[in-house]
Amino acid sequence: MAYHDNPSSFQALKWIQLLFSFLVFILEMIELGATMNYDRNYGTIDQNPSLNLGKDWAKKYIYFVFGLTIFCLALYLAQFESIWKARRGPSLWVEISFLSLWFSASMTNLDDIFKNEFSSCANIRTFFSSQPMIPQEPLIACNTYIASLVFCWLITLTFILSTFISWKIRTEKPVKIQKTRKIKVMKYHDGNNKSEIKRATFIRVESRDESNNEFNKGVVEIKMDNEDLL
Repeated sequence: MAYHDNPSSFQALKWIQLLFSFLVFILEMIELGATMNYDRNYGTIDQNPSLNLGKDWAKKYIYFVFGLTIFCLALYLAQFESIWKARRGPSLWVEISFLSLWFSASMTNLDDIFKNEFSSCANIRTFFSSQPMIPQEPLIACNTYIASLVFCWLITLTFILSTFISWKIRTEKPVKIQKTRKIKVMKYHDGNNKSEIKRATFIRVESRDESNNEFNKGVVEIKMDNEDLL
């Protein structure tokens, strides 16, 4: 199967990446809202480890990555057909760049697990044992953190796939398809005998690849006598 002959499959993959990026955006905003609401109502956010997941620099980097991805994918999908035809497929280096961004963002999101701060989510009931009821904000923050982490890695996997497809398209050799097209037939007089009418047929020969990109072309003149026309 020639990958460059199936742009709709690659386009569908890009829509999936855009959808997952929006889901990460929504999850991160829900987590941010829960954190701000808890801080406003209780004012003890620093004492609750479950609301410190993904601190400052990690969150800012993730915001940058999904923001850049949503912006670039929206522009790419809006002009998908023209870009695909102009470049004869996707850009391998763009796919590698986004793969690197999402892999680093996913690893950054694991920072809290590496530091064992995620264990606070399992100990929420113990942390709030002295209160009559457990606030919803810490539970929401933990659940959205887990969901965001999962979708970050799913997006990373989709960019691994799109990078592989881009590499395959780049290494595929174009297949030449020769087409012959008659474009003109004209009558003329032979120089020695003006009473004798002859005809010449001009044939246009074109060589194109499977994406209809022209390799070379030429015009061939074929002279035919009256006997040839019988």
